[in-house]
Amino acid sequence: MSSRAATSHRPGCGPAYEPRPRAPSSRDRATDWLRGYLAQRGPVVSTRVIADATAAGISLSTLRKARIDLNVRLQRVSGVGARHTWICCGSINQSGVWAAICPLTCEA
Repeated sequence: MSSRAATSHRPGCGPAYEPRPRAPSSRDRATDWLRGYLAQRGPVVSTRVIADATAAGISLSTLRKARIDLNVRLQRVSGVGARHTWICCGSINQSGVWAAICPLTCEA
């Protein structure tokens, strides 16, 4: 038996492809930040989330993509002006009260 027959790729094709690990993208970092942020604080008014994300070096468009990736809901707050609260997926229990633990395990 030749050594070529023992390889996992076809003869003459060169070495098998092995992807290099990539560094986390800004979207990955924003997703991790938002997951931890909402897990610690619970529902947060959107202006506060945006201000804290900006202070952490996260752009508004990247924050929006992270919100969509995590399936974070926006719930309108009644009153003057257009205000919304960011609520992590699965965080509202049957009675509409904030759950004590915000696992953020939902798929987008």
